[in-house]
Amino acid sequence: MTRRAWQWLRDSTWALLAAVVLLAGGLLTWLPIPWATLANQLGQSLAVWGVFRGPGLATLFGTVLLAMIVVARMLTWRRQRRSAEERRPTVRPLRWWWVVLIALAIAAVAGLALWWLMGLAEQSPPKDEPKARIDAVRTALTLGAGLVGIVALVLTSRKQWLAEHTQRHTESDAAEQRATELYTAAAEQLASDKAPVRLAGLYALSRLGQNNPTYRQTIVDLWCAYLRMPYTPPGVESPEESNPDLPDQDKTEQNSNNQQLLLDLAPTLAEAAGLSLDGADKHQQERQVRFTAQRLIAHHQRPNWDEHGQPINPAFWAGEHGTGLDLNLAGAILEHWKFHRCSARTADFTESHFYGPAEFTKTHFHGSAEFAGSQFQDRAGFGGTRFHGIAKFFWSLFHGPADFTGSLFHGPADFTGTRFHGIANFFRSLFHGPADFTGTRFHGIAKFFRSLFHGPADFERSGLYGPAEFTESQFHKRANFFRSQFHDLAYFEGVLLWLEQDAFSESTWPEGWTACETESCDGHADRWGKLVPVDDTAIDTTEGTPELKSAESELTNE
Repeated sequence: MTRRAWQWLRDSTWALLAAVVLLAGGLLTWLPIPWATLANQLGQSLAVWGVFRGPGLATLFGTVLLAMIVVARMLTWRRQRRSAEERRPTVRPLRWWWVVLIALAIAAVAGLALWWLMGLAEQSPPKDEPKARIDAVRTALTLGAGLVGIVALVLTSRKQWLAEHTQRHTESDAAEQRATELYTAAAEQLASDKAPVRLAGLYALSRLGQNNPTYRQTIVDLWCAYLRMPYTPPGVESPEESNPDLPDQDKTEQNSNNQQLLLDLAPTLAEAAGLSLDGADKHQQERQVRFTAQRLIAHHQRPNWDEHGQPINPAFWAGEHGTGLDLNLAGAILEHWKFHRCSARTADFTESHFYGPAEFTKTHFHGSAEFAGSQFQDRAGFGGTRFHGIAKFFWSLFHGPADFTGSLFHGPADFTGTRFHGIANFFRSLFHGPADFTGTRFHGIAKFFRSLFHGPADFERSGLYGPAEFTESQFHKRANFFRSQFHDLAYFEGVLLWLEQDAFSESTWPEGWTACETESCDGHADRWGKLVPVDDTAIDTTEGTPELKSAESELTNE
């Protein structure tokens, strides 16, 4: 017998009812009752009453159908009351009137059996009538005793079930209390001034979350809170010094508020997070602790999908919706962030600072992904990343190359006011929602080669100081390049514009280019417009420029 079948037998009410019916039927067959004669008389009585006629059958079937509907509704109501994750049945006390009803029912059955048997005894020959009466009384008493035994068996089973139920609750409460104690102890270890103790706390929390799914989001929140603590990477100036636009008074108030809040929560944690400058060794130890926290977050958010799109990593914390957990790293200082091939429900990196390469390659953000005001000091890898919700990159700063090759934006993509000081590579990117690059500055190469814009594309007042390549891109809705400034070469060869939904009339193109209808263009007859130079003096740049080729080679090598 499999484990599932045994669990069904243990928890099913129908199995218990079937066992009771079989036991009652077996006991009744041992009684000296002429069942054939009884069945014959019952059939004759039903025939006399008209049960087997049309109206009688309709009444019988209607009653059975009504009973089935009532039972189904009751079962559905009970099923809806169960919890989606863990069912904890409510233990109800046995009501006194249930005992009275059961006793009356047993007495009624025994009395009816005695009355019927006495009637049969009266039909016996006179010399056998006293013996028949005694047998009738004995049979009725035996039937009553059997019914009492069945009730006793049911009550004993209920008592055993209550004992097992209480034991399970006791064990569950003990396990939950133990998990709470482990979580508290591990959280206290993070406040230690010794790096090995903090590392032990991180790994203890990881083990606790692996065995207790209900604690996983809380543990990730704690790790993120640790990474949000004030910290300055080695060789990097303090955040106050790197932001000269902030007034001195605001700097002092901000620093004092952060330190006071940290000291109120955990004084030793403030020292561990870098506010105390006791030496380079201690600072390096804190750096390793932060690296460990980053690795654990990525490890538990990396599903390692198989060819069918199913997660195969047993350490993946899928969360309630199976898409990962929520990450809150707003304002965090992150070094060598490696979050590639991961999955997160929502992610908040607002005003965070990334030192060293930041990898988000082929990561799935199933909710909002907020990078507003964040700064990437080195390469930012978003190649093949899937943004299923809104992607906020407005006023972000990319000091190194930004790779969005093959990225997919299902929702709005907001790059308003973003600064790209290196290569901005959106090769074969797909924008299903609005793509807003209003006021964006591209100081390096802006590569939108073969990008696909299904929603409105706004490049209004954007500044492109390096070569800009939009070759073979497609705009399915409005494309706005109003007051965009191209300070270097711009390539728009092969750009197609969808002519429906007023996209053609509402679009604004850069100076020197215009869109016109085309009768036939790669099979898109009478549906597309093609972007062409205003005059015929445009240089043929289908093969690209040395600057573009060297930039592509550099990005590929990285």
